[in-house]
Amino acid sequence: MLISYFAFAQNDKQELDSLSIIKTSIWGDYSFVNGKDAKAIVYYSKVTKYLTQEQRRAFSEALNTAKDFAQAAEVMNPIVESNQAIVKDYYFYAQLITGNQKLAKEYISKANRLSLEIENKVDDLTNGAEASPYTLKNLNINTEKSDFGVTYLSQNNGVFFYLGPQKKLPKKHLRKKFESTSQIYDVYKADLRLDSFLVENSRELDLNLNSVFQDGPLAINPKTNTLYLTRSSLKIDSKKKMQLDLYNVKLNEIESQLPKYSSINLKGFSTLHPSVAEDGKRLYFASDRPGGFGGMDLYYVPMENDVFLGGPVNLGPDINTSANEVFPFSHSNQILFYSSDKQKDKKLNIYLASNLITNRWETQKLNPPFNSKGDDFSFSIDSKTKIGFISSNRFAGRGEDDIYGFKFTPKIEGQSDVYSFPLKDTLIVAFNNILNNDLDLMKSKDPLIRLVPLQVKLIDRVNHGDLVLNSNGSFLYTHKAKKPIKDSFTYMIDTPFGSSKNIKVELIPEQVSILDHSEKVFRPIYYTYNRFDLETTYKERLDVIVDYLNENIEAEVEVSSFADCRGPRAYNLKLTEKRSKTIVNYVGSRILNPKRITGKGYGEVTVKGNDNYDYSVIMNSFASEINAIKFIKKFNLLGNNAEIIEVSSNFRIIFRKYDSYQEAKKGIVILKNLGYDGWVSKSECYLLSEKDHQSKRKTTFKISN
Repeated sequence: MLISYFAFAQNDKQELDSLSIIKTSIWGDYSFVNGKDAKAIVYYSKVTKYLTQEQRRAFSEALNTAKDFAQAAEVMNPIVESNQAIVKDYYFYAQLITGNQKLAKEYISKANRLSLEIENKVDDLTNGAEASPYTLKNLNINTEKSDFGVTYLSQNNGVFFYLGPQKKLPKKHLRKKFESTSQIYDVYKADLRLDSFLVENSRELDLNLNSVFQDGPLAINPKTNTLYLTRSSLKIDSKKKMQLDLYNVKLNEIESQLPKYSSINLKGFSTLHPSVAEDGKRLYFASDRPGGFGGMDLYYVPMENDVFLGGPVNLGPDINTSANEVFPFSHSNQILFYSSDKQKDKKLNIYLASNLITNRWETQKLNPPFNSKGDDFSFSIDSKTKIGFISSNRFAGRGEDDIYGFKFTPKIEGQSDVYSFPLKDTLIVAFNNILNNDLDLMKSKDPLIRLVPLQVKLIDRVNHGDLVLNSNGSFLYTHKAKKPIKDSFTYMIDTPFGSSKNIKVELIPEQVSILDHSEKVFRPIYYTYNRFDLETTYKERLDVIVDYLNENIEAEVEVSSFADCRGPRAYNLKLTEKRSKTIVNYVGSRILNPKRITGKGYGEVTVKGNDNYDYSVIMNSFASEINAIKFIKKFNLLGNNAEIIEVSSNFRIIFRKYDSYQEAKKGIVILKNLGYDGWVSKSECYLLSEKDHQSKRKTTFKISN
């Protein structure tokens, strides 16, 4: 018990100056964001226990790059054991502990309970369309029937494929055997004028490619020039509809050879809408096969030189729902577009999915004009020619479904920033840099900005100091003027798709805020970890208070002292009483009528996030508060007393809270006996940086009379 008591007590042999800690950690940030992982590791290693969550993630990533997986896992451990861990943290940590597959699977299981879906919601589609930098052009090939599913091959002299109404009828005996009440589609090939979106020389391809009822959409493997296509297989699926399957054929043989049947097709279920990753190593497709989330789901299968290297992989709950997810389009290894009818009106909308880690995705609905009040689907974009296409049955079209083209002309813009700089040191801007701020602004208006490589370019230099501005938006500034003077610089955002207007960054010298007289005099006193003695740094502050009280002999002062949340509460209460006594004794011995200053210790009771328990047993997590409330009502009807907390936009169910890890593990056993799984999570106190802890270890003053 004695050992345990002092293990929790505030006793830190390594006494570091808070300013040095902050500066060292920020230099680590700056090194990390500029790709200098070795330097980042050196800086972060000096102040590991003081790092914020964001800095810990950066430190761990740098160690992972250096292949120091054990240390990387150790740095990440406090995050994954906390309530603040996000999906990426669990997956990343699981990759670091490959030697313990059982534990890695547990963290993957935790990650799979958390939702990642992020959507921007535009209620007024008209206003959204007016504000967009994009204009859709209805193509001249559209008919009164359905035309959709563009495949544009810029690497093959602008070959333009699309689906249109079938004109050439199949043989008579096939027409008698199969009847269709719907439009029958065939593949058309045409030429496209990039300047005007005029489609010329459109022709229906030879029947060697076109099947009886449907062919297309198409996709091409850019590494092998193999064409993948959907076509009807003349089979009836489990829903008594014509089964659609995937086939492939070399691009230069599309009108001379029959397409080959793909091995990933599944009898009785449709496999359609192919899209190939830019490196040729993944084939994406939609399918209603068993084991999905309902309706049509999106899948991928790994491949090399058109040879499949495994079975289909479902893209998971971040993308797939109980509704239909269709028409995938792989823009890059990190970006996938698709359509879903998951909203209440059951209309297809186009979404952008960004790969976060492994098979987890952040999704965002595209703004108008890409989405409308109709069905919008079959999105594709070509960065080389800066053009794209969608299909839609929106109002005022020519037919049932029309093809629309657009030029990829994202609006590149930024916002002015203000930073304050220290007068006798270097301003270091790393994570919260100018480009990140601009990117947040542009993403909110246009999700497609994710496709654009951005960098900053200096236009006007500073006037009163030295500036180092990096292309990623991080920078260093050192003030050289003898007096504190405002400074500034301007930059522009440069991209292959255009540049922004000049953007101004103001640099303002740090200065003490204009306070009233009492706030100038009665400034807080801070303490080293587990100490109650007065540091030399703060002696001057107390001397100012002494002078004030000797000049104002009627004034009375109440001293209040506090501790951070670490350590036993009873110990911290006594520690803060000693801190107040130190201040009262110092000031009281130097003023007239020392009874005018009194003190009290409050321990850690005012520390935000301190819930009087060090561990919690979490039993579930929901993206929707409504679902969390439904779950907890049902669970508590059985005589339980679980509660809901909101963490990082998720709603977690806390089974019970405990004072020790051992008690929490027993809580897991109790929970399992009730038929539920759970995991142990540390309190929020463990997430605070040393800077946060230090801000709590203080004495404050309240003046009266």
